[in-house]
Amino acid sequence: MDTNSKQVVKVIRDIRGDWRELAKTDLYFLCKFVLGFDDLESETHMEMCRFISGPAQWKLFVGSRGILKTTICTIARAIQIGINDPNARCLIMQANDATARGPLQQIREKFENCQILRDLFPEVIPSETERRKGRWSDQWVQLKRTKTYSEPTFRAIGVSGNVVGTHWTHIFRDDIVSAKRDSVTDEIIAPSKEDVEKAIGQHKLVHGIMTDPSTCEIYDVCNRWSNYDFVRYLLDTGNYLDDDDPTQTYKVMPVRDPCTNELLWPQRFNDNICKKIEQDQGSYFWSTQYLCAPVDSKRSLFKRKDLRFWRKSLDEMSHPDDVVVPPLEELRIYAIMDQAQKISVKSCFTAVVIVGIDDNNRWFILDICRQRINATDKIDLIFQLADQWGIYGRNIFGIESNIAQGILVEWLRDQQNERGKVLNISELRPPTNVSKDMRIEALQPYFEQHRVFIKAGLDQDDLIRELTDYPFGRYRDLIDALSYVHRIRVSRKRRSGKPNYGAFSYEGIMDRLQSKKKRKSFFDVQDSKKPTHNKVLS
Repeated sequence: MDTNSKQVVKVIRDIRGDWRELAKTDLYFLCKFVLGFDDLESETHMEMCRFISGPAQWKLFVGSRGILKTTICTIARAIQIGINDPNARCLIMQANDATARGPLQQIREKFENCQILRDLFPEVIPSETERRKGRWSDQWVQLKRTKTYSEPTFRAIGVSGNVVGTHWTHIFRDDIVSAKRDSVTDEIIAPSKEDVEKAIGQHKLVHGIMTDPSTCEIYDVCNRWSNYDFVRYLLDTGNYLDDDDPTQTYKVMPVRDPCTNELLWPQRFNDNICKKIEQDQGSYFWSTQYLCAPVDSKRSLFKRKDLRFWRKSLDEMSHPDDVVVPPLEELRIYAIMDQAQKISVKSCFTAVVIVGIDDNNRWFILDICRQRINATDKIDLIFQLADQWGIYGRNIFGIESNIAQGILVEWLRDQQNERGKVLNISELRPPTNVSKDMRIEALQPYFEQHRVFIKAGLDQDDLIRELTDYPFGRYRDLIDALSYVHRIRVSRKRRSGKPNYGAFSYEGIMDRLQSKKKRKSFFDVQDSKKPTHNKVLS
């Protein structure tokens, strides 16, 4: 071989080595340039590839239909795992056995027919003879290995399939809850409660099929269907928001950004296509499957577009509709506690909202708290918030109180004496002629007129979720507490204009004593009812 030929061979080997390394480490490169998924666009799919191949052990990806999430998150990612470690064992789950075989068939086809993949990684691809003798079908695919395991490299199964006794290094759960079509109308029907419970049951058993719970990687690729769907369950009970950086474990990619209105993939889903999809398939399907919103925004009372946010300074402003919160001295502060009847996993929360209102009747939601706590912790929380936000003097701490909850108010008054701190307590009794929904719905004009400002950031996500999910959401504790602010202000405006003194202040005590003097006694009232006999009879 002459010198030039040797140099060409060296260049080819170097290029091959570079491509091998890129395919192992860069999922977008593997998809676009090795596996031949030519439709991918870097502006749209690079972010998805980086997320699903990131370092987090548990990943939850919620994405619009049609953006190639199964292609990238399940098929390509599983292939990348296999070429890095053919001893890996990947379980691919979907709603049923038939649909689960689809991704596995594409994985098998790439190892059989993708020439670039075969040239770059010949060491992991079994020969045709080996494939006929080994595990190579629509249900499982096994690459060349250095170790022997009872599980293949890739296996496909429905969510109800039996995986007891098997153990996996990687588990892909791709749309394990899916819709059905009505046999008469051909309309798409949302998954039933039984379908969701089936997926939840599988999730509860997932640790038992891991090789090592500390290292096994879980990939959940999902669509949204309703407020109480599988995604909501994972967010409430899973490992997706507990990480130091939630962006590594949970990602949502709707076809259109709900805040900026920008299209995710304009080359495929432009404005005209989006309008046609919504018209053809209806607002519910458009909202859940393309906008990744479990509540149709057209049916939601509080619109996301009406939400406004406050920040501490001009330097933090990132949106033209943001405002800077005034100093606390310029705000009338209302703290409202909505008490839960009992403490249990399924019960409502005890919710507290802190609202500052300025002279222009702008509401600034300064803080929120939503916990399941006992009476002692409620007392401590009240004083903690009162100290933090200066809820003394003219500022009011309202506490929802019925017959059962009234004990807390009495205990709180005793604690004021022991702690030497006097709160301006307003005992709130739910009116019998006004329902909770009526109170909450009275808030809607304030949001529509952009008079309510929420603290920017992740601190008030629970409040935003309750607002945008209403009236279909599971919880409404925070917005119920917020509704009492409106009631307190309206009721106090109807009064005769007396100053609002604290219950234990000097002015408050004197005011009550003077009002008692003006009242007639029982005997005075009875005497006034007696007929007079000193009239001259004619």
